[in-house]
Amino acid sequence: MGPLFLTGLAAGFAAWTKNEGLLFCLSLAAAHLFSVSAVSDVPRRMRTLFPLLAGMAAVIALAGYFKIRLAPANDLVNASNASIIGARIADSSRYWVTFWAFVSESLTFGSILVPPVIVFSAWLALVRLRALLSGAALLPIVTVAVQLAGYFAIYVAAPNDLDWQLNTSLPRLLLHVWPLSVTGIFLISRDIFPVPPQPERRAARSK
Repeated sequence: MGPLFLTGLAAGFAAWTKNEGLLFCLSLAAAHLFSVSAVSDVPRRMRTLFPLLAGMAAVIALAGYFKIRLAPANDLVNASNASIIGARIADSSRYWVTFWAFVSESLTFGSILVPPVIVFSAWLALVRLRALLSGAALLPIVTVAVQLAGYFAIYVAAPNDLDWQLNTSLPRLLLHVWPLSVTGIFLISRDIFPVPPQPERRAARSK
């Protein structure tokens, strides 16, 4: 359980560093719970979730105290913005604007000749997925998926100007999830180098 506690502790430090880190903690916990390879794995995954959450709580408690007692109110949790946020959630045009901003930024991410999204799409098309995907291999991809879904929801509900919010923060947020995305892609890809056969173990001779 020690490594899981340390993992949660490291995620908690991300929450202390930036508000996006709070969403990362939620994404990691959700991915840890739901990226299971079989239904029978769910009870064990539930048990291992507690040390992960305990590690996060050790730092999030300090961050929460700072935000509640010292930091100014956040735009999303400011009570005076509740009616604005509700109206923007009901505005379907904001979903389309946010969706196409995600698509456009993904295709221009890195400002290089061939976008990384296309490079890794071609990689997966050539190499293919592993025959058996374990929960550990799926964890980074599921974490990134939940994180991006959270970013999307926040953009839709944000009380600030949507175009300004997307143009000034979306490239940075995609950069946050890029290392974990690359890790996840390689974990779900087939091995490109042949795995040497393991020598058979011979039964120990009785003396």
